Amino acid sequence: MRGSGKKAFGYVVRHDLNFAPHVSDGLLSLACCKPDIRRTAEKNSILVGFSSKKRCVDLRIVYWARVESKQERDQYWKQHPKRRWDNIYEPDGGWFILLENGYHGPKREEIKGDMKCHSVLLAKEYCCFGRGTSTFPGIPIPKGFSRVIDKVNRAPRANHRLDDCTDFLKWIERKARHCSTKTVQLDRRDAVEKWNRKKGRDVCDEVRDYWTQHRAERKPPKGPRCAKRMVAKAGGC
Repeated sequence: MRGSGKKAFGYVVRHDLNFAPHVSDGLLSLACCKPDIRRTAEKNSILVGFSSKKRCVDLRIVYWARVESKQERDQYWKQHPKRRWDNIYEPDGGWFILLENGYHGPKREEIKGDMKCHSVLLAKEYCCFGRGTSTFPGIPIPKGFSRVIDKVNRAPRANHRLDDCTDFLKWIERKARHCSTKTVQLDRRDAVEKWNRKKGRDVCDEVRDYWTQHRAERKPPKGPRCAKRMVAKAGGC
């Protein structure tokens, strides 16, 4: 692992379900949510995900990653045809169509957050301390880094620049270097090869029930495969 990149970003991962970020086959990707970070981050930028207070009283670290490359959403779709966990927007003639999935329903605010930026961050240097589950809160942060703890706790929904937190970034990189867990526990998930665009990924019960209800009613949801008005036009950030 090399020294810290020029930019470093920290934010609270509200739902650590191996969706954003997603890890499989030795690759970490951030393709949905956090559009401002996906727009601003560049090669060698550092990403640090913190746990939410709903999962643990004390602030913890869910994942660390160093960005290796940055792709546009349509390029990501073409180059990773079997990687559909977080690749839920299918390119369609200059538009993107939301596919049925187990994470996001066709709600305007969720689509807006995803499609505000079409960049996808990819990393091969990473460590998942939270292991992509809803039960493992990650690793605690030493009290000596009170500046970082106070910054995140004061504004948990914000994106925090950590460029000047050099000691903290060096500490978490050492932790990542010696951590034996690069993979995540894919509990309640099927293998990637068994992904089915009709069935979707039944991970979040609320979203699963949403899609099930609309299929039973035989009414097109407001933003799945046909409602292009709900999906941002292609063209990058």
